[in-house]
Amino acid sequence: MYASAKEACGGTEEALFSRYFDEQLEMLEGLRPKVVGHFDLVRLLSQDPGRDLRSEVAMREVWEKVVRNLEVVRGFGGWLECNTSALRKGLAEPYPGKVIAEVCFRLFCSPVFGTLCVRLLMSMSTT
Repeated sequence: MYASAKEACGGTEEALFSRYFDEQLEMLEGLRPKVVGHFDLVRLLSQDPGRDLRSEVAMREVWEKVVRNLEVVRGFGGWLECNTSALRKGLAEPYPGKVIAEVCFRLFCSPVFGTLCVRLLMSMSTT
């Protein structure tokens, strides 16, 4: 199914990730869910699920879409679920992965909730 989705998007993981986050944006704007789960599920079957989207030139546009979507969630007051099922499925990090969690920390955590956010990120890094 992953291979078929990748082919339908143009044959590259970059194109698939780009489409995933574009369609996620449509869902976020249309439904405005209180909780967004499995934010980066698309990485589950990718060639390199642990890749750092921020640092790959080919994924720069994808990274911008990730940040855009996180800002949309923040804008309507949604929350991002931290889900450890990714670990059970063989990934090294939960959903969302560490690089996305770092952006969540910056966008979602105010000084009032800073300690809570630090504890959340620390617990994510030890799982």
